[in-house]
Amino acid sequence: MSLTDICRRALLAQIATVAFVSAALAQSAASPPVDPKLTTPALQKYMASPEHWQAVVDSAQRQNAIIPGSCSSLVFSHTGIVRQTKPVTMRPDGTPDEGFWGEAIEGKGCGTTKQFNLYTIAAANQPIKVIAAVPGNTHADILLQRDSLQYVFLAAGVAAKDCKQQVVTEATFGDYEGGPLPNALAGPNARPWRETWTVWACGKLLDVPVHYLPDATGTGISVSNKEIKTRP
Repeated sequence: MSLTDICRRALLAQIATVAFVSAALAQSAASPPVDPKLTTPALQKYMASPEHWQAVVDSAQRQNAIIPGSCSSLVFSHTGIVRQTKPVTMRPDGTPDEGFWGEAIEGKGCGTTKQFNLYTIAAANQPIKVIAAVPGNTHADILLQRDSLQYVFLAAGVAAKDCKQQVVTEATFGDYEGGPLPNALAGPNARPWRETWTVWACGKLLDVPVHYLPDATGTGISVSNKEIKTRP
């Protein structure tokens, strides 16, 4: 098994963990500019701690290392984007006891900027875990990302002649493709949208368009092989 195939499996395993669990160093650890409506003061304090910031950066670095051709000297900073998926309760010592939230950080270096999406899982009597989801400004939550990977890798395998060495380098939000859907499970303001998931496949970069359609049962995913473009 090749190194890139191992990396692809590792990325899938990281994202699958959430479903079943309900080379550069950080140059600064400034307090993230978090929206106070999304967190509590206790959680904000924990997120600003050097220990948590280092855990987040370490996770981003591990993910960056599996992306072929990525910059190895990124400097990380917090974007202020926080997604609290499950309410967080705190222990008396100020560390999370139960909960699940995501943070977006930026890595800059080598003339590039990439967004990394890290999720922290806290469960009673368990060590706190920080795992990486798909990089980029995707609007899909971590479970929808997990489901999207199956479609994206299958389509990329066809476009790259059944290549098994695949890594998602970035998932980029494109635009909305319709108005609000009143009966959507995600809420009455949910709208269909499209993204481009870029896949490194056996030395090729493939842009795979992904279409999302919220409905009463969740969110549908559509990928067409005819829309995939290979970068020069």
